[in-house]
Amino acid sequence: MQRDHAPGVRAEPDADLTHVKDWRERLIIKISTLQRDCSIMNNVGSVDRIARILAGLLLIAFAIPIGFPHTGWNWAGWIGVVPLLTGTFAYCPAYTAFGVSTCSAKQQS
Repeated sequence: MQRDHAPGVRAEPDADLTHVKDWRERLIIKISTLQRDCSIMNNVGSVDRIARILAGLLLIAFAIPIGFPHTGWNWAGWIGVVPLLTGTFAYCPAYTAFGVSTCSAKQQS
């Protein structure tokens, strides 16, 4: 019995991949399409990412407090989780809401 799909994968034909007979080739095409689609979701550029990560780490260090004096406002440093995560994943929901992107044209394509 010849199998034209990967073991453990449902054999549903894709409308745009029906011309590809080998399941390995279809898998490679799907992965490359997924990678391209995921890169579209990035809207935070390189310089912006570095600034966000550094600001997030500094704010979290203030919250713990590492190298900062203990004040009554140290809890506010936990807001640093937000820029740390948005910098790490290169995606900012607020940028999406306002239609902003700091990615260069080369990063977006």
